[in-house]
Amino acid sequence: MQAPFVADLFAAVKADPATSRLTCFVDSNGDADPDVWETLRPTMDAAMVDLKCLDPLIHAEMTGAGNHRVLETIALLHEWGKLYEVRLLMLAGVNDDDDLLRRTGDWLAIHRWADARVGDRVPQPRRAAGGAPAGGARRGRPPALRRHPREPVGLRPAA
Repeated sequence: MQAPFVADLFAAVKADPATSRLTCFVDSNGDADPDVWETLRPTMDAAMVDLKCLDPLIHAEMTGAGNHRVLETIALLHEWGKLYEVRLLMLAGVNDDDDLLRRTGDWLAIHRWADARVGDRVPQPRRAAGGAPAGGARRGRPPALRRHPREPVGLRPAA
């Protein structure tokens, strides 16, 4: 990320009366040093962060890097009141284990996301005759978590 450029761009957006009403969000994988976020803090309104996986080994398999900085970023942005959204990228058979999802929810709850809604903007499964989920949705998983394997899930604080 080119933090100084983005900070200057956001400052220019906010200074121009024609664009000052626009929000300045960063959409990130979260893998950045705290100094990067400190550079952006004065001018960004909020950030949206992708959390590929809470488990560091699975995250490393998916991305080639650990998730330590991503988790630090989520906690830091939340502390500053700048965390708008955490998205989970779900890959069938890789990071969609029910226990792992539960642990991820618990970790987010520790960071005061206890009222997070799971499944924001995620299409609900089609229903077959008789009301059963179509497409072979997994049993035991709440309807909000039945989704296309590559559909991101947004977690936001409840309004």
